[in-house]
Amino acid sequence: MFKTISMKSLIFITDYGSDALATSEVLQGIRRFVEASFFAHVVPTRPFNTIHTSFLLEQLYRGMDKDQALQTVFFLNTDPRIHTKEAIQAAGGAPLVAAYLRSGAVVITPNSGYCLSFVKQAIEKLVKINVAADGTQFRSRDIFALVVAKALIGNLASLFEKELSIVDTVPELPSGTFLLHTDNYGNMKLFLQKEALELQKIYEGDEISIQVGQKRVGGIRVAFNIFAVVPGSMVLAPGSSGPKDNPYYELSVRFDGDSKKSAASLFEWPDPGTSISFFK
Repeated sequence: MFKTISMKSLIFITDYGSDALATSEVLQGIRRFVEASFFAHVVPTRPFNTIHTSFLLEQLYRGMDKDQALQTVFFLNTDPRIHTKEAIQAAGGAPLVAAYLRSGAVVITPNSGYCLSFVKQAIEKLVKINVAADGTQFRSRDIFALVVAKALIGNLASLFEKELSIVDTVPELPSGTFLLHTDNYGNMKLFLQKEALELQKIYEGDEISIQVGQKRVGGIRVAFNIFAVVPGSMVLAPGSSGPKDNPYYELSVRFDGDSKKSAASLFEWPDPGTSISFFK
């Protein structure tokens, strides 16, 4: 029989997640304040891209059961500091907030851009944290590490400043279809579900053109899965992300031996958030 061991999990979603030094410094900072063991998983997001950060949060949160969620703290750190066009004398950024999700998971994040937008409907309580928003370039190491540590040990309430309005504080996602994420194979996950596609009179079996940003590609087949076309062809089909009963669509090129050819390469590797249009 397996023995159940309760250990907190930290999921660290950050736009410097591919930088081993930076992420190690932050985790080292958090561990200074936490005596108990915790599991840490770093998830890189695209630089300065709060749409991508928010999607990654939603997808990872979606895959949790209740017990997992109760043991999980998400720490997001994507703050492009574009809240002002003036020089920032003390490296100030967006204020730090804690979002308590209905499942029991906690999200610690600068309230920047769309970071919380994908989980807005799942937030039960949103609180501003009473810590400095400036004073150091590396806030996640020098200031936020203590906050994350308190969340892991269940003592975050000692840093509460005030409760915030979820409706007024967390922005809605942009309208229309846009890119969410490009995976390791160059498959492009879109903010698009079946009903939105059918509103444009596009159905399974149709051949369409798609424009991503300024780049348009034709001869794309709409299908029921990403393998339902011949090798080398591009397909638009329900993918592996989003709700299981109504997933987000993906653009994919079925592998034909050329590992350099992918949907993302044909669309010149757009960033998450890039707008997408369809043409029959």
